[in-house]
Amino acid sequence: MAAIVASPAFAADRTIFIVTGDGVSKSTDGGTSWTKLEGLKAPHASKVLLSPAYAADRTLFVLADNSLHVSRDGGLTWRKLTGAGMAAAAAVSPNYAHDRTILAGSLDRGLVKSSDGGENWTSVADMGRNQVEVIAFSPDYAADRTIFIARRVNGLGWNLGNDFLKSDDGGKTWHPLSFARSLRITSVTFSPKYRVDKTIFAGGESGLFKSVDAGQTWTLLSGLPGMDNIAEVAISPDYADDKQLYFTRIAGDHFDGLFHSLDAGRTWRRSLGDRAVTAVAFSPDFKADATVFVGTTEGFLRSTNRGGTWRDANKGLSSQDIGSIVFSPDFMVDKVIFAATDREIYRSTKTGRDWTRIKRGPAGVVKPSIALSRAYASDHMVLVGDSGGIYQSVNRGQSWSRLKIGGVDSGTIEKTPVAFSPNFAVDRTMATVIPSARMWLTSTNRGRSWQRHKITDEQGEVDSIVFSPDYAVDRTIFAGGSRHLYRSRDAGRRWRLIFNLTEATFGKPAVSPNYANDKTVLLPVGEDSPQGPFKSTDGGDTWRAVRRGLPSTFSQRVAFSPAYAADRTMFVATDGPRAGVYRSTDSGRHWKIVGTTLENTVVNAIAPSPDYANDKTILAGTRGGGVMVYTFTD
Repeated sequence: MAAIVASPAFAADRTIFIVTGDGVSKSTDGGTSWTKLEGLKAPHASKVLLSPAYAADRTLFVLADNSLHVSRDGGLTWRKLTGAGMAAAAAVSPNYAHDRTILAGSLDRGLVKSSDGGENWTSVADMGRNQVEVIAFSPDYAADRTIFIARRVNGLGWNLGNDFLKSDDGGKTWHPLSFARSLRITSVTFSPKYRVDKTIFAGGESGLFKSVDAGQTWTLLSGLPGMDNIAEVAISPDYADDKQLYFTRIAGDHFDGLFHSLDAGRTWRRSLGDRAVTAVAFSPDFKADATVFVGTTEGFLRSTNRGGTWRDANKGLSSQDIGSIVFSPDFMVDKVIFAATDREIYRSTKTGRDWTRIKRGPAGVVKPSIALSRAYASDHMVLVGDSGGIYQSVNRGQSWSRLKIGGVDSGTIEKTPVAFSPNFAVDRTMATVIPSARMWLTSTNRGRSWQRHKITDEQGEVDSIVFSPDYAVDRTIFAGGSRHLYRSRDAGRRWRLIFNLTEATFGKPAVSPNYANDKTVLLPVGEDSPQGPFKSTDGGDTWRAVRRGLPSTFSQRVAFSPAYAADRTMFVATDGPRAGVYRSTDSGRHWKIVGTTLENTVVNAIAPSPDYANDKTILAGTRGGGVMVYTFTD
């Protein structure tokens, strides 16, 4: 989640808007449940701006895809404001109900202004090649006409530095603030009592600065080691009395925690441990309701005791980056599905409509694979493999233990894909690989002991395992990764290289549910080769590309319909331009994109329903959009 904004009339309407990985969602019950604003056809949103008179005019603006969009009916319908140009930043006047003023930092028009709610725009200042990144109106703008902007100074294709400017006349003239020369400012936040206390906070790559004289002088706040790369600052609506602040920050290429001050920024403490917090906002009615909202890479949190404790509030909210989806083998009865993000495992018992996070270990999980026992209905066994090791649950994911492999803690293995034999109820076989060692390991006693077999001495990694559905008879397994695909026909004792591309990497192969008869395997390729996917109809001995109708981008995931023998249906997820899910109903000869819901969405996992022959439903695990459910009508 990149932004959270509460209605100015939150105490009465309980309305909040948040930016997620696939658009903007709205809650009208204080953040308990959420509805995606489907009318906004701009998935890459970065900011929501509400009219200060939202309760009356229902107006909000969204920055997305370098453009500014407006809704005047609470988010039901939307229109792109073309006059704002390629807008990368925007702000709404605190006096909008009267002056109808909006400012936008446009990549092609400089700093532009509208005085009629966005219908018409005029240039305020020609920024040339410079990019306006932050615009902030004084809360007392109607009287003091004060605006701050932060911009990046560019020239001849180079970033020449940054500057921070102030205007005291509504944007007619600007003067630089000397303290911020060459400093990149990414957040400007005013005290709610700015007219009296003249307090401003400015955060950026060099830390958090504070001014108590309307921006004439600034002090770099201390009290917390490494306070650089400030992403966002939130100030309590009751700041004059409680002195509360929060900020989020970025460490390297990721968000790094939430920090809280109770003394106007003199001292700080970390909240929410190592969670990747992307946004924070106080309730406008904070003095009465004590509520704070936080967005993370894993979902939405809410505290109703001034940040003392936090609870998930993700009903109807799909913002997670889903890496894998697995159906229960007994799905027709139990309706159970598991899904994994980069750090958490989720379970649904309602066909994917609602999800519950399973807390598993203090450090969470990283890029996990999930496997369910074929006897899950009776043994309730789940395996999760990730960069932290192999974890096993025998109670549907309620509790977990980390396995050892050959006496070695699996947490020492860098990536650990996992799989159960399709005949697990009889042979009790579970499997994993050690990618960098290209080693295949099996256990026939619930992971207490393991047998090792070398797959190959070739360079590269092996990071996926797929059993033949007819494994009890044909003893066939596929192991793929890097630039090679291997096959074993003797339960993993001996392996043969069956496909390699010197200029491409492979994804995880998919094996036809009717493999015993059709010997069909589908293989996606990575981002360095747009020539796949590849298909084999002889168990992997020969291959050909099947991509008619697919965009010239790489195929990331592949899957078969469970009823493939009858319907000949396959699925491919692609990345890059025209990303989305594509379906073929003729064994890969022709492909068509799946509707518009998944169009231009990066899909990390595809999982057709086990009852696909009847319900025509697939689940897609998306990058930043959570789990999306799609049902075909044809």
